[in-house]
Amino acid sequence: MSTSTRKPIVLLRKLSVAIVFALFLALLGIFDGIGYRVYSISEISFDRQGLYGYADAAFKCDMLYDPILYPFYWNVGSGHINGSFSMIYIPDAYSGSRAFYPPTPRERYPAYIMHLVSWGSLPNLVVLFILTAAVEIIGKRSLYLIIFGGVIGFYFLQLEGVAIGMIIGSILFMLFLKYQRGNPLLRFWQIIWQ
Repeated sequence: MSTSTRKPIVLLRKLSVAIVFALFLALLGIFDGIGYRVYSISEISFDRQGLYGYADAAFKCDMLYDPILYPFYWNVGSGHINGSFSMIYIPDAYSGSRAFYPPTPRERYPAYIMHLVSWGSLPNLVVLFILTAAVEIIGKRSLYLIIFGGVIGFYFLQLEGVAIGMIIGSILFMLFLKYQRGNPLLRFWQIIWQ
């Protein structure tokens, strides 16, 4: 295979890996504790609009997003939200012209949380793709150790954990670079990741 045909294939492979990792990070972000932490949530009002088949919902929420998995949210100043929010609540089911909603506020909380998690999904995915594409362009996939260190750290200690996890991930990254040449296990790891 000539160099001119090999280059686009390598670029396409790197682009594919960047997309897969960005989607994986976005998927991790929808899990409670990993992508976000809800400190408190309560319903203010839930008004059914009988003729239109939806409800107007208002709720209070105190929530913290993982800065690694939600970089867009942190860049626009919404990394930690605490306040009142509203949304249009679509019924869970219909029977004829009658709409059915979860009967208690507690059963509606997951929909409220998903509303807050997903409001900026597309721009957040773009930022995650830029991050993973940068790792791919640099060509050191072991940099993902730093990213995953921050994600694991958030799970255990929220923001302090992100800093600690990224420091540990950075140390692992540097050790990986230092010992990768002579170690057969690390050479195997490099073959898988590059």
